[in-house]
Amino acid sequence: MRTELSEVLAEVSLHVTAVGNLTAVERLAVFLVAIGTLFQARGMQSLPLKLPMTRTDIAEYLGMRPETLSRGFTAIERRGLISVNGEQISVTNLDGLKALGAWHLRPIGKE
Repeated sequence: MRTELSEVLAEVSLHVTAVGNLTAVERLAVFLVAIGTLFQARGMQSLPLKLPMTRTDIAEYLGMRPETLSRGFTAIERRGLISVNGEQISVTNLDGLKALGAWHLRPIGKE
């Protein structure tokens, strides 16, 4: 129980840090990498990535307006990191996507 609680608290801490310190594009990149990773870990299809939330829900979760989220998708797509086809997202450059929010993936307090 202690281990699970510790893992959940670490995830919450990373989320709060992301919402407070990352740009909209960085937040979206971290979100897409995290969702893809979770899907893969559970044996679910991750390419193309079918978002489990509406864009409004994603924007709210990431602490931004839906319009900002839309611009974030466009910016990431223009960088050639993703391909957007309706609600399906295909990651075309996972390393590039990870690099957008790479510092965020490091545990808090570890330099």
